[in-house]
Amino acid sequence: MGINNPFAGVLNALLDLSGAQAGQIKFPATQNPSSDPNTIDDYIERKVWTPILWDSNGSQAAPGATYGQQLGIYLKCGRLVVIIGRVALTAKGTGGTGNSVGIAGLPVPADSNVIGLTIAGGAQMGYYDNLATNWTEIHSLVSASASVMNLWGSKNSSSTSQLVFGDLTNTSSFSFFGFYFANT
Repeated sequence: MGINNPFAGVLNALLDLSGAQAGQIKFPATQNPSSDPNTIDDYIERKVWTPILWDSNGSQAAPGATYGQQLGIYLKCGRLVVIIGRVALTAKGTGGTGNSVGIAGLPVPADSNVIGLTIAGGAQMGYYDNLATNWTEIHSLVSASASVMNLWGSKNSSSTSQLVFGDLTNTSSFSFFGFYFANT
């Protein structure tokens, strides 16, 4: 069943697509981008990405770090990005003990201005193990314009602090899920 629009103008009423074939909307193979934030111009992307541990010394990963697992998948619909992944070390490499750590290599850069906020999203560590410090909870924040999730955690119920390189061991691992808003 196709839609026949002899007016070729603006539709000013509810468009009911429930009668469309299989309830689906087909998008072109190549995105036709729109600058209007209220226009859906993209289908859902489903792709893999490779998360890496990041050390705030400025490098994308601590020198010498090796991994047993680096798994990531993301779904992107419009500007919303949903991420799921796991990073497991076999050697943490060398980094500054006090340098903050995060998970880098986000598949799409974060938005630079989410309604005036400095945070574009975050992720929850659904599972983590083999850390040098006893954490009761670990989460992450994605800063505006960033491609890194900075890791934060709680050692007790009253305070949070950023994880640092000294909190990692050679076999630390993080499994996470979260979302953030992308630039495009």
